[in-house]
Amino acid sequence: QRIDKANAGDFDIVIFGWGPDFNDPMTFGDMFASWNLNNHGRYSNPEVDRNVRIAQRSADQQTRMAAFGEIQRILIEDAAIVLCYDRSVMYVQDPHLKGVVRPAVGPEPDYTHAYVVENP
Repeated sequence: QRIDKANAGDFDIVIFGWGPDFNDPMTFGDMFASWNLNNHGRYSNPEVDRNVRIAQRSADQQTRMAAFGEIQRILIEDAAIVLCYDRSVMYVQDPHLKGVVRPAVGPEPDYTHAYVVENP
């Protein structure tokens, strides 16, 4: 019922979770663009849309980061999003196991180049 109501925009406040699916700030940056299908609250701000387009079209990192900063400022000021938690994971790893990669984005852990040493 929550999902149906959320997808229909029938709520005053609702909890959603989102995790990055690619290694770029745009994985979060366009979430509240007026055209984004994951924008279930149907938030719309022309300045957010303009800054999303700037970040999408520019290869200059300073320009992109300035646009993302402006998007974040507007969303917080408008209370379009209220952050309630930050997901994190803690791992315990035997000191003999080396070469394990835990990327910030994508499947984890990656044991492709993992190996075991006799004396750590």
